[in-house]
Amino acid sequence: PTPPPHWDYASRPLPPQLLPDSPLELRAVKSGYDALMARIEREKPSADVRRQMIRNYSRSIPIPGEAGELEVLFEDEEIIAINKPSGARMHPVHRFEGGTILNLMIHYLGFQPFTIHRLDIDTSGVVLLAKKKPICRFLNEAFRNRAVSKTYLLLADVLRPAPLSPGDLLLANIPITRHPSVSVRRVAVRALADPASLPPAARLPPPSH
Repeated sequence: PTPPPHWDYASRPLPPQLLPDSPLELRAVKSGYDALMARIEREKPSADVRRQMIRNYSRSIPIPGEAGELEVLFEDEEIIAINKPSGARMHPVHRFEGGTILNLMIHYLGFQPFTIHRLDIDTSGVVLLAKKKPICRFLNEAFRNRAVSKTYLLLADVLRPAPLSPGDLLLANIPITRHPSVSVRRVAVRALADPASLPPAARLPPPSH
């Protein structure tokens, strides 16, 4: 079977800063993948099982750390909060692709922290990560139950009779939802031509307070 592109060492060399510590480790990774491919060829699993086997093996390989600029806002023995710049990806697409917040965090801490939440690649702001699994579970539950308050600041073009002056604040008390055709964008519900096509949660009226 043909390996996925991120395993093709001949046509896609690994970035030098992300190579395993020694050629021996690199050969071990490639040898493990070759053994997996031989097992798949021998057992001939379904396509879904084959994809899961490859995914499991990929996830068993530690994500490498990468040196770079990281703005730490808060850190103690259990959590760390950093300022994610716009344009930075939270996680690498593949194990040996770097330039992400997680690669920087692994280099900074010396181990892989637990991701509690994420921000879109174009969004800047505070990202919280846990150093210990129990803290990760506790904070994941807090985010899931909406016990965490998040505030977003955005830039917008506003059409109104009097333009805003520098320093003025505009409160937009309107629910938002996913853009109908661009998955990474959000739009105000009232700006859509057909609100009936929205999921029920997005049709709720704005809060009265």
